[in-house]
Amino acid sequence: FIEAMTGFVTGDDFQLNGHENIVSIKTHYPSNEGRPLPGSKAIPRAILLIRHPLYSIPSYFNFLYEYQNGLEGHSTRAPLEEWIKWRNDNFDRQLQVWLRHTEYWLENFKGSNRLVVQYERLTDDESGPKVANHIARFLEQSNGVSSRSSTEIPCIWNMIVKYKNNQQAGQTTDLQSKRGGPKYITPFDKTQLREMMGVLSNLLESYRNDASIHQVLVEYIDEVARRAEGPPEDENTNVS
Repeated sequence: FIEAMTGFVTGDDFQLNGHENIVSIKTHYPSNEGRPLPGSKAIPRAILLIRHPLYSIPSYFNFLYEYQNGLEGHSTRAPLEEWIKWRNDNFDRQLQVWLRHTEYWLENFKGSNRLVVQYERLTDDESGPKVANHIARFLEQSNGVSSRSSTEIPCIWNMIVKYKNNQQAGQTTDLQSKRGGPKYITPFDKTQLREMMGVLSNLLESYRNDASIHQVLVEYIDEVARRAEGPPEDENTNVS
């Protein structure tokens, strides 16, 4: 997406593609799936792409399920019973991984040197093109970087973020994933939802005066609260 907007190649923290003049480096640091970047102190600015842990944790599990079963990435949603087993064994750790990652980037990059991008808004049909334009303008603040015009960005967003022009025929999709397979809203038990609400509430308290993240956390807390007030999810999840 960033390559299409700027014309520069991007890299990640394990493979910089053998190129110089990389416009951005994707990293999961400080989780185990990322690593400290050589020369990271010279990196002046960062984009934090944040996703609700209600969906980012299940998405990570689906990635593991695909990898462990030799499946193509972003192709298959794991069976519900596999999710529940893995969730019960890994929830506490994965919630802390989400928290540590978020706190690291909020603390180390501040003000105009940091752009918080909410995944849910980036992928939303109405707000997505606007968010994409914010990303393009943020990238343009780097020396030597220019982006496509504001009129071109929505088309790029539509082709790449929404997969409009390259979805496989008959692929099963939903609002949270492009993966095929059994379709369900990944459940959490009441204790896990309360723990998630506690982590999000504490984070909100720490960043209450930070306009870039405040409303995002409020929305996340509200969604967890609604689900926590509903019927037990493990017993009321429908698979289609």
